Amino acid sequence: MSGQGENDKRGRGRRTANPGFTALLLLLASGIGFLAGLSENVVKIVENVGKLFGFEAVTISLPAATMTLKSPLAGDPGSSLPVLFTVVVTGHRNDIQCDGEAEGQGSAGEQIKLASKSEAGSSIKIDPGRQRKLVVLQGLIPKALKFTLLNFRLSCGNLGRTDWVPVDVIVEKSEVVQVAPAQPTRPRKTYRVCAGNGGGESCAGGADAYFTCDQYTSIGGGAQVTYDLLAKRFCEYKDGDKAVLAPNQVIHNFSRGGGQCGWTGFTVICNP
Repeated sequence: MSGQGENDKRGRGRRTANPGFTALLLLLASGIGFLAGLSENVVKIVENVGKLFGFEAVTISLPAATMTLKSPLAGDPGSSLPVLFTVVVTGHRNDIQCDGEAEGQGSAGEQIKLASKSEAGSSIKIDPGRQRKLVVLQGLIPKALKFTLLNFRLSCGNLGRTDWVPVDVIVEKSEVVQVAPAQPTRPRKTYRVCAGNGGGESCAGGADAYFTCDQYTSIGGGAQVTYDLLAKRFCEYKDGDKAVLAPNQVIHNFSRGGGQCGWTGFTVICNP
């Protein structure tokens, strides 16, 4: 009996302790969650207030810059170099004013410094996000500039300067356009051609050239080769050692039957 009484006392002790301990744990967990939520809300409020009053940090980075040039490069003072660059702006601030700067090295080791135009309104305007911009740099640019050593950066007033980035330079060779000398204008000429041996009225009278039936057959007898040979005979000329066929037109005027092969007339026009 005494053993059973001791067990009953220990059992009653455990039942009365569990509800209080559980409630304490729940209260502690609720307090931690409330503080965590409050801390997060405070951070958000601070961030929003910062954005409202322009306190948010603004960062500007240059992932890449490229330049395309014609070769040979002019080396006159005041020459310009166009730089196309990618810029990334984080933070809520619009119309950021920046200027471009570049440094390089000439073939003799001289230092080259270039900058964008300083006239009013010539600064580069950049906004939040990723964007592509073009800036024109000016300065004394030698013909033998070592472009592998050309670096570029932005200077953005009180926001400071970006890191230097190497400029990827693409040099395109200037194509020399050779203009062919103007061909002298040749006069328009017309030739009448008669071929055949018919039984009716002949077309040979007043013709510039006459072909017998056998000759007419040997040049194609009216096929396409006849037109080509007539154009070559009357409209081809020599330009030095070169044979040149002038623009031409061969017109079939008539064909009449009779006799050995009838009569056929053509008109050949050179430089129509």
